[in-house]
Amino acid sequence: MLIKNIVSLVKEYPPVRSKKKSTSGRKPIHSWEKLVCICILMVVFGSTYRNIQNMVPSLNLPWNEPCPDHTWVSRTFKKIPLVYLEYILLSSAYLCLKESEWRKGILASDSSGVETDRYITK
Repeated sequence: MLIKNIVSLVKEYPPVRSKKKSTSGRKPIHSWEKLVCICILMVVFGSTYRNIQNMVPSLNLPWNEPCPDHTWVSRTFKKIPLVYLEYILLSSAYLCLKESEWRKGILASDSSGVETDRYITK
């Protein structure tokens, strides 16, 4: 549901993109909207550029285009305005809460209770 919400938000409110001076007559390989969706999903999943590159084929995005590699994702992420990224993340969180029919109360994650020896000094 999260992926569907983000795709619909990006299609409804497309990100602003500066125009290139020259395209050399070639059509772009990847659509701007698809790349922006992948970057937003990377932020949501807390993933790296290389990890999201491996996840893209299994995300079932609606664009019938080849999957971008990590350099495309990296370059696109640097071009997305921070205000736009924050707006889409906030809107997608609202849609997820609406879909789950959350009524009232505080949203917070609880402790998993897993013990670790990572912080034990010797």
